[in-house]
Amino acid sequence: MSIIHSFDECMESIINPKEVIERIEGFPKVVIATFSHKVMDVFSKLEDVVQVGVTRSVNGDIIIYKMNYKGKDIGFYMTPVGGSFATGTLEEIIAMGAEKVIVYGSCGSLDKNITAGHLIVPTDAYRDEGVSYHYMKPSDYVTIEKADKLASILNDLKIPYVKGKIWTTDAIYRETIGNMQKRKAEGCIAVDMECASLAAMCKFRGVEFFQFLYSADNLDSEKWEKRILGNLDLSERERYMMIAFEISSNI
Repeated sequence: MSIIHSFDECMESIINPKEVIERIEGFPKVVIATFSHKVMDVFSKLEDVVQVGVTRSVNGDIIIYKMNYKGKDIGFYMTPVGGSFATGTLEEIIAMGAEKVIVYGSCGSLDKNITAGHLIVPTDAYRDEGVSYHYMKPSDYVTIEKADKLASILNDLKIPYVKGKIWTTDAIYRETIGNMQKRKAEGCIAVDMECASLAAMCKFRGVEFFQFLYSADNLDSEKWEKRILGNLDLSERERYMMIAFEISSNI
């Protein structure tokens, strides 16, 4: 049987998050996931920020922090890279009490003419990974149901953005020219490693999922062109986090 037919509609698994993670009283309903340890170093040290939870693995602890932003308790944590680990971590955070999640991070641009100078709001994510097939029936794409809501918030904040399909892949070093051209032909404007996995899981769990991306490298050229991946000014990193907090206060 093909892996894409792995989905089982039974809600109960052999191991369920609620059996290994205790629900936390007062846990924030809205959480922000960032991939940047530099952002976490700054925001975790802000005044009145408190630790509210932790997930544990052999790779180390992931601490969930809480702060009050514009009268609303917001959680935030550093998510692992990659669909499998990111999804498992968020499963546990949902079990703690999260009901809405905002994920943001860098991506590769497939069309610099469209993405340059704009945040990217995924509308659909191509399922070139494995995790999503355990959370929903087979299909080429998973639809990001809150894309229009996020776009409306960015409009109100006067933040430039572009909406479009993206390509989620597990294999960062197997993004071939042929596959890139196929995804572009279908309308994909960017590539990431987590969106399809996280979106499928959140849909399965009934959790509201919001994601925005910023273009950190350009795959739409004869040579791979590094732009800002890993070289962002800390102030710019903080700006993306503040956008996430602004979004959190509006959902």
